[in-house]
Amino acid sequence: MARHAIIIGVGGTGTYVVTLVKKELMEINGGKVPNNVRLLAFDTMPEAAAGGNKDLPENIISIGNVKLEPSVEFFPLSGNGWQIGESVVKDELPHIGKRGGSKQGYIWFDSIEYRKQIPPALWDLAAGAGRIRQFGRLSFFMKIDDVIRPRLENAFAGVTANLEHNEELEVILISSFAGGTGAGMFVDMGVLCRDLGKSINNHMIIRGFFVLPRAFANPHSIDEESRHMMARSFAAWRELDRFMNVSPDYGLHKISYKPNNQLDIEVKARPFDVCYLVDSKSINYSLETVPTEHGVFPTVANYISLILDEQAGPAYSQDTRNYLRSDSSNKPGYSAFRT
Repeated sequence: MARHAIIIGVGGTGTYVVTLVKKELMEINGGKVPNNVRLLAFDTMPEAAAGGNKDLPENIISIGNVKLEPSVEFFPLSGNGWQIGESVVKDELPHIGKRGGSKQGYIWFDSIEYRKQIPPALWDLAAGAGRIRQFGRLSFFMKIDDVIRPRLENAFAGVTANLEHNEELEVILISSFAGGTGAGMFVDMGVLCRDLGKSINNHMIIRGFFVLPRAFANPHSIDEESRHMMARSFAAWRELDRFMNVSPDYGLHKISYKPNNQLDIEVKARPFDVCYLVDSKSINYSLETVPTEHGVFPTVANYISLILDEQAGPAYSQDTRNYLRSDSSNKPGYSAFRT
């Protein structure tokens, strides 16, 4: 029997790892996912996780005959953001972006510059976020009220319905820092999960697993694409570090996800209790030359399976709790595990 958990994948990396976790859960639970576990994956590629047999298109993730069920476990975040970009330029959506010179809010989506550089056809997120983190985050803002939040609310309600008094819910988020979709929305997904945790008095642990760019780069040659991945990853890690230091010293704030304060979340706590930064290089058993789908991704899935295990898992929760009670709890909680 697995422990109570919600496993969330964002972007291609997160979707693949969640599919691996599903496979492992089914193998130890008679061919089905335990009732006290919910699997959710969100990606801007509409068919990214609908697999199940080798005759399906190549862009569909399938591991053996295991797939994530569309509209149950996998949810596409497709949609065209061009009109939103126009509205940002007109200062009609200040929660997404403002033109220069405004003293209110902050600019995170530079629509003017993107409209100069990116043709309208590439604003269609059904083709992915184009490795642009801001487009990944834009998809979160576009779909939070009708796709993302309702699915998370259902997951929290379903999993916690029979949660014992002394049990904690494990909420685990998987993404990479190297792309656009996952690297653009992982912080917002953590913030939303923290907010929804109020329904169970935050009796939960939120973990983030983030794959670093070296897992995808050629270890023998740092080409231009690898340098871009490293730049995106640095920006993502810096953003994570900022949100893991929630205190008056760094400023407390709220995030507005819809116009006119229709959906605001006060950020009063770090989105993740502990984060695992996953690299492919190791002293003894390096995975640098192993394809991610055979190396890093299964390694992350195996570690998550340990956390979910009824016998081994409580030790991981207790270790996290000990850290959160320690003097170090006011510092960003980064951790690691070895292959």
